[in-house]
Amino acid sequence: MELGYTRKTRVKMSDPSSIDPQDVTRRNKVEPEDITLSDEMEYTKPTLGYYVRQYMNETGVHGCSKVGDGKTFVLRRCIWCVLLLTALGILIYSVITEMGLYFNYPTLTEIDYESRKVAPFPAVTICNLSPLSAAKLSVADQKFLQSIVDAAFAERPEFKHLAISTNWSDPYYKQNGFFDPVTGDTFGKYATDVEKFLQFAMFDGRLLNVTRTFQRRTTHYGPCYTFNSEGTLSTRLNGEQDNLAVGVNINQSDYAIYGSLLAAGIKILVHSPDILPDIFNEGIFIEPGKYAVVTINEQSKEFLPYPHKLKDGSYCNDTKDLSRTFKRCMTECVNVEMQKKCGCVDINSLYSPSKTDSLVINNTAFWEGCVCPIPCIDSFYDWRISTATYPSFLYAQMMQAMVGTQPVEIRRNNELIVRVRFGELGKTITRQVPKYSSVFSVLANLGGTIGLFLGASVMTIFDILELFVFICYSYFKNAFSKRQPREKMADGTEKSFTPAGEYM
Repeated sequence: MELGYTRKTRVKMSDPSSIDPQDVTRRNKVEPEDITLSDEMEYTKPTLGYYVRQYMNETGVHGCSKVGDGKTFVLRRCIWCVLLLTALGILIYSVITEMGLYFNYPTLTEIDYESRKVAPFPAVTICNLSPLSAAKLSVADQKFLQSIVDAAFAERPEFKHLAISTNWSDPYYKQNGFFDPVTGDTFGKYATDVEKFLQFAMFDGRLLNVTRTFQRRTTHYGPCYTFNSEGTLSTRLNGEQDNLAVGVNINQSDYAIYGSLLAAGIKILVHSPDILPDIFNEGIFIEPGKYAVVTINEQSKEFLPYPHKLKDGSYCNDTKDLSRTFKRCMTECVNVEMQKKCGCVDINSLYSPSKTDSLVINNTAFWEGCVCPIPCIDSFYDWRISTATYPSFLYAQMMQAMVGTQPVEIRRNNELIVRVRFGELGKTITRQVPKYSSVFSVLANLGGTIGLFLGASVMTIFDILELFVFICYSYFKNAFSKRQPREKMADGTEKSFTPAGEYM
């Protein structure tokens, strides 16, 4: 791009007086030696329109040369001008939308599979649907538990026809301590002994001591037992006969009146060792007289922390402190609400050992108003279950003849075997990833949009910067040249400075 220079050629004739009159005939025309050519560059002041027209004729942006071509007819230039402005408007809208989307931190979801040769084994919590032993309860205890069942039935429409009306104003209840605080340890005294409830346990072919490997936990179903509560076990095996096998005897003859379910059997929950098991709302029911195989696969959800949002607009909790997990947050919140409404705390709370626990029937009203962020990393186990009848008649008759076990009908009403095994040792990860991995992703999208509508590129930006530099340069040089003095030469001519600092 030239800075407003135009080329002028001046023709200077020889002095006519120097021509010999006798040679007029011979010199009836001007000879080349009598002509002096003066080729000079004359500076003309450029305007903004001059630079714009020159840029439009030279740029690679589509349509600009059509608009800046002064030799074509006006209608064609107008049509190309409309097309160019339309493309520019769409481009501006696309850029604004893309930048707004970028600063909103959008995310995508991807599914990955992590192959493992060794997998940490989960915790397994097993509950008897009537976990208290009738042999350990007094008549008053049985009546107390019966009143609790009545209250539970009264709140469940499907059991209203079975509810027994209880007159809580009867002095009998107060005199016998029905309104005294009840702790988890109190119910622990009445729990079925673990060695009677769990007949045997094996892990990867090794026989386990159930009293050492199962930890008692107080839940909404009363005392339950958790295997691998510390999360120290792992396995390399995932065959049908591998991992955890537990023989259970629910002993219906020792069932106490407790709970709101009129059922016999167990409830089992496979969960991460570092969370509080929500056995009331999760888990699998298994009836007696079954050989059940629970096949599990570990899955994980990984969310991005702040400033990325979840689908509901909230942020996940990326703390590694287990004391601030979602389960603990909900437990503490529920306990606070219970303290406000009834002056008690949930017996299921394992995080408030210094407080007096009281048996509270599961009530969703206590959960209202509890807002806890979900963890950024959450592991869980999906499962499928297959069952067969246990024991078979042949096996039961053989065992009865050999060691004097009970008849098959009694065993099928009380006994079951549960196997918990990995289907695959690997883990499926559902991961939230940023839509824009870096700022170059945005530039790539913007570059594609700019190239589509205008045919421009990164070099076009430098082209525009060059135009801006030329305009500024010309402006300051014009301002500088106006302040330069003009000097007279010896021949009477004036000399002046061009913007380039040369004489004219």
